[in-house]
Amino acid sequence: MILIRFLIILLISSSPLNAQTINLNSMVVKEPKLKGVQFKEFLTNHEFTVLRGKRSITFTFKGKVYEIRENNNLVQKGTWKMNLRKNNVRLKPYKGAKSFWLQKFKGKPLVFHYNTLPGKENTIKTTYKIVESDKNNIKKQIAKFQGTAEEYDLYVKKNKNILNKTISNTISSATGFSGDLSKFGSSSELTHYYFEASNNYLRALELLYRAYDNNVEAEKINASLEYMNNSKNSEGDRLKSTKLILDSSTDGLKPNIQNASYVFSELGRSYYEKALPFAYAAGQSTVNLISATSRVQQNIKSSGSGIETFFQNAQDIGAIMQIVPEIPKLTKNMSSTIGLVFSGAKEKKIRDNGNLNAKLKELDLDFE
Repeated sequence: MILIRFLIILLISSSPLNAQTINLNSMVVKEPKLKGVQFKEFLTNHEFTVLRGKRSITFTFKGKVYEIRENNNLVQKGTWKMNLRKNNVRLKPYKGAKSFWLQKFKGKPLVFHYNTLPGKENTIKTTYKIVESDKNNIKKQIAKFQGTAEEYDLYVKKNKNILNKTISNTISSATGFSGDLSKFGSSSELTHYYFEASNNYLRALELLYRAYDNNVEAEKINASLEYMNNSKNSEGDRLKSTKLILDSSTDGLKPNIQNASYVFSELGRSYYEKALPFAYAAGQSTVNLISATSRVQQNIKSSGSGIETFFQNAQDIGAIMQIVPEIPKLTKNMSSTIGLVFSGAKEKKIRDNGNLNAKLKELDLDFE
């Protein structure tokens, strides 16, 4: 049995999948955030006080208006609005002060303050602990939570390094990650992350098609990957071809994963196992893609110019303009399929090295 498994691993390791693309440089510990209806309920008509060091700040939300008091003095008043993903809220002061953003830890009395849009480069994040609230569920969280905001930050910093090392070692050993950000020959950050997310996702699908003994579709994906990764082909052509293969490959694979009666061969189980690191990395890349898209939208809005001006150095502005509106749908479909892949692995008892399924839940993949 050991010899058979060794031969299977050797066979897979010698396949054309050694030129890998997983990028974990930007991986951070992801706190599960309150979102959707629950986040809206937390904010609506709620008064709570947060503490960090000697600073005690009270937030009062009434309707669409908020007030901030520090040391019982009114210091700010304005309006608030949830973002489209419904996991953060923008607070906009009345008197021209700079907007800021808030997120709430799910299940713990912790609030995160951002000086700019979460996920944007050079964003400063500050943790505050809720110490008083007029809502019973938050009072219960306060009673259960021990420690300060500063102690929580130290805990995250310590465990982030351990987590990143563990997952990076698991995925790097599986894929030979190179970390070359210029690999795709992209003309912008947005197209780089589009290719990175697509590459990780398609590599997962190729292995999954092989797991289900469909080598014909697997070879089609492999050929598409070779075309996408060849920077000699124009960026516009690679964007268009990538979109087509993403749509067709996803639709063709889902029925297989949802087939509970399917029985894998030993080789098929090994292929499925090898696909999981790529599926997880695709989730991380998808988060990066959403953040990059958000930054593009903010930059275009703040500059007052159109998308053509922003991508003036792009090789094919027409292809990019076709891709940008498709990104929300793309990321939603990818995140749905990634979740399905991991649930299928759990159901079929596929080994999950690095406990990636648990880490996947810490990513904000339920895009709306």
